[in-house]
This record gives sequence, structure tokens and C-alpha cells, in this order.
Amino acid sequence: MTVLVDNDILLKSACYRLLAELVTANCGTDNVGYLAGARFVISNRIRRTTLRGDAAAMETELVSFLANHVAIETTPEEQALAAALEASAQRMPVNLDTGESQLLAVMALRTLPSLFTGDKRAIIAIDRLIDVVEEIVVVSGKVICLEQLVKRALTQGDAVAIRIAGSRSI
Repeated sequence: MTVLVDNDILLKSACYRLLAELVTANCGTDNVGYLAGARFVISNRIRRTTLRGDAAAMETELVSFLANHVAIETTPEEQALAAALEASAQRMPVNLDTGESQLLAVMALRTLPSLFTGDKRAIIAIDRLIDVVEEIVVVSGKVICLEQLVKRALTQGDAVAIRIAGSRSI
């Protein structure tokens, strides 16, 4: 597994119908990891949201993508670290959602190379937490935002395929 992706990346990329293109351009054909509950959480958000475009096609893209990648179940050690991260974030105070804390714990304890997140608040929180929680120092410089994924995809991937895929969401 090369990277972890959070629910925001999965949701936004599926809605723009760019999920496969963004991931392929940023990590090739390697599998990516996502939280096991993502399929249900994101499918519900797609159904509840008023979006331009075909919600059923967005959900199909999501389900197809997830079927080809790895659902992550957190270990008790990862859950304990995630809880410690959330407690530290509350004391600071910075915003760190449960999903990001779990993915951050998985990334740190399994020494995975990257985390893709669409949550800028989480990026700020992670930056601050690195100075406080020793276990996550290893993630420094390894958190990548949605805009970086898009930029890499446009410069290193197939820009025409990305343009065509993105136009399907409108």
C-alpha cells in the first residue's frame, strides 16, 4: 500500500468523477488504503447532497474505486494513538476529526509514505500536533492536500483524461 486517503478526498474526487485519475497520477497502480467505513459514510453524503451531475454515477465511481483498494481496520494501538491525538488537538485547540486521527495513527504506526487529505483544518492540526505527539513525527512532510493531488495529476498524468473525466461531473 502506497498511501492513505481520507473521506474528503474520496468524496470530492468521486463527485468530480476524478477519483481514479487523481490516484493513478499520484501513486500509479499501487493500492491505497481508506477507512473501512468510508463506503457507507461517503455514499450517504453523496445521496444527501444536492449536486450538479449524476449522483448514481458518482456513487458507482466510488464503489468501483474502493473495490480495487484496501479497507483499513485500525488496531487497538492505532485507536489509542488516535484518541491521544484527538485529546491533544482539543487541548490546543485545533480541529482534528476522528477519521483524520485514525488515518494519522495508521500512517505513523505502519510507517506508510503518504496521507492524502481534503481537510485543510486537519493539515493545520497535524502540523501543530507533530510538535507535541512524538509518535507522529514520522509523518512530517508526508501529508498531501487535494490541490497538490490535482496539480500533480495535471503535470504528471494524462491532462486530457482528467479534463474529460472532470467534464462528466458537470
